[in-house]
Amino acid sequence: MHWIAQYITFDRVPSNHLDDSKPIVPNIMDFENVNYLLSKDELEMQRKDYIILVASVLTDYFPVLQPLRDAIPAHILHRY
Repeated sequence: MHWIAQYITFDRVPSNHLDDSKPIVPNIMDFENVNYLLSKDELEMQRKDYIILVASVLTDYFPVLQPLRDAIPAHILHRY
């Protein structure tokens, strides 16, 4: 529990200006999710990030893959 609590982060994106008393869209059938889905470029970036993360885990747990460790970026690019 201490390990989890150590890394907990609240409000990375400020939300105190949002109204919590009612939904943004009163009728779910009127909700246009196209504006909220990831674009093709964002999906490709997410795929690349997953490749880096999975490759990092594989090289950590499979000694035979250790020589490939230098070819994997140490961190994924992100704004935080």
